[in-house]
Amino acid sequence: MPRLIGCLVLGLFLSSSTLFGQGKGLKKTQQTVPKSATATYTPDVDLKSAPAYYRERVIRFRNMMRAEPTREAKIAKARALATNAKSEFRRDAIDFLGEVRASEAVPDLFRMAKVPDIREFCIHALGEIGDGRAVPLMIHYLNDPNEDVRGNAERAFQRITRVTFEYHYADPPAKRKQGIREIQLWWERNKATFKARDETPDEKKAAEESWEKYGRQYLYDLNR
Repeated sequence: MPRLIGCLVLGLFLSSSTLFGQGKGLKKTQQTVPKSATATYTPDVDLKSAPAYYRERVIRFRNMMRAEPTREAKIAKARALATNAKSEFRRDAIDFLGEVRASEAVPDLFRMAKVPDIREFCIHALGEIGDGRAVPLMIHYLNDPNEDVRGNAERAFQRITRVTFEYHYADPPAKRKQGIREIQLWWERNKATFKARDETPDEKKAAEESWEKYGRQYLYDLNR
């Protein structure tokens, strides 16, 4: 599945990415994706074309991140915003945590993945981080009623495991069920020894470039 850098709905976009899905909860994309095709999203990095209210919010969020003096401080600030149900920057912060591969935020994202209006963003972020602990959660959400959630779970599962199955988030329920069963059997055979795959060079580069928006002097070691 082609690379995907991150997203957020028009009006929820941070810099880029994202999310799979069609229909009611469709995230911003550059093209209509046939059901049988692999979804491809083009990063939207031109804030000039976004509505003024949205552009101003995104700029304020980025400036908050830039004001924090270290990587650790930026991550702590984003975690606080992401876990605050009243924060206007909640989804921006979730997307940020995924973009910069903030593994320390995984427990927060696990908890927030149960919240209906932000779970698809949390699933996406977990996939970007690539933590193997998220595999069972991704398998669970492959059968979610919401197509956006299923699409993000499928993409996250593939990114973390580097394996593919005869499953597509937009397939009919019976076909999806068959694919999920194959995935579950695979997981039962492999979970005891499973280790998440290392990031590809392109993924490492994308994570580094994400920091451009928040202050390049705070880049960190991606080979952790």
